[in-house]
Amino acid sequence: MSRLSLAAFVLPCLVLATALPSHAEGPIYSGAERQLAVQMPRVERAEVRIDGDLSESVWSEAAVLTGFTQSQPAEGRLASERTEVLLFYAPQALYIGVRAYAREPGRIRATLAPRDRIGQDDHIRIFLDTFLDRRRAFALFVNPLGIQQDGIYTEGAARRDCGSDLAGTCWSTMVASSPGTMVRPAATTPSSASMPSPAPTY
Repeated sequence: MSRLSLAAFVLPCLVLATALPSHAEGPIYSGAERQLAVQMPRVERAEVRIDGDLSESVWSEAAVLTGFTQSQPAEGRLASERTEVLLFYAPQALYIGVRAYAREPGRIRATLAPRDRIGQDDHIRIFLDTFLDRRRAFALFVNPLGIQQDGIYTEGAARRDCGSDLAGTCWSTMVASSPGTMVRPAATTPSSASMPSPAPTY
């Protein structure tokens, strides 16, 4: 079985509102068991390299999300492939780690497409409900080669607004395959970002 790992950080210019290794110590939440209220750990001094490696000790403090279900084509059915999402936040960033397993890695589709043009590839999607209305969200996508897409998703809309002004300013990713190569898009970090305390529940 192959595995893709994603390490990412998202800076809060958005105003933020997804078999584990034995060393995991953070709280575990299973969507299949309806454990949907996630208490995200706050790490005061998070020294994290965005390099696709989730073995750093800080990741053991992250909340772990498992038991994902499908939205398409059979809504509510357990996902056919195993995925684990690790979450924690620091004073100036939200950190998201994803382990995406594939039983048939040879069928993974990924292209070195232009930014915001990866809709036909296999990819990871992260939706941030910063509007708190359960209908709109900032959408962050990344394919197995590290190509990014972002925009605003609106429920029921025929068109999604892609190519937002988040590009290169609010989030950075690194994807690592096992085995494989890593691709790291460039990003910048605003200096005025801050995260809430105490830890919010999402």
